[in-house]
Amino acid sequence: MKRHSSFWVVVGSIFLFAGCNKGEVFFRFHQIENSVWDKNSPIVFDTGSMDVSPSKYCDVSVEITSNGAYPYQNIWLFIEQNLQDSLMHTDSLEIQLADSNRKWLGSKVGELCQLSIPYIRSVQLDSAKSYRLQIRQGMSDEKLKGIEKIGIKIMKSGFPNKAQS
Repeated sequence: MKRHSSFWVVVGSIFLFAGCNKGEVFFRFHQIENSVWDKNSPIVFDTGSMDVSPSKYCDVSVEITSNGAYPYQNIWLFIEQNLQDSLMHTDSLEIQLADSNRKWLGSKVGELCQLSIPYIRSVQLDSAKSYRLQIRQGMSDEKLKGIEKIGIKIMKSGFPNKAQS
């Protein structure tokens, strides 16, 4: 009897795990060494080929994890990417990490706060292509303290991004 119930626990876990990634095409985080992000150290994401249909659309979000040592309410990011075509495009993105009362936005666990920010909506990607996103911090600090991780998430459009809800 015990062997039979263990089988169903394993089967249920497989279905639960497979269901959690529904719609997710690419999701990577880069850890920032010692939580200090040097202005001259870009974070690079190379997607490789992805399981996408050229007739479908994807949404791209930037994921940021900060800690209590982060001294500002916002962060400026410079993002170079080739998602729309083969040319690299640069975007400046200001992200509010806290409100005017210094209440951190996003989900918080202990001193860490994670925020998911919509970046590009409804972009058509090709599974035969590899894409690159390069992110630099654009704050005045040469060495920006308090950023733990930076990530990129690409989801098939029409699937909710749980971090945003």
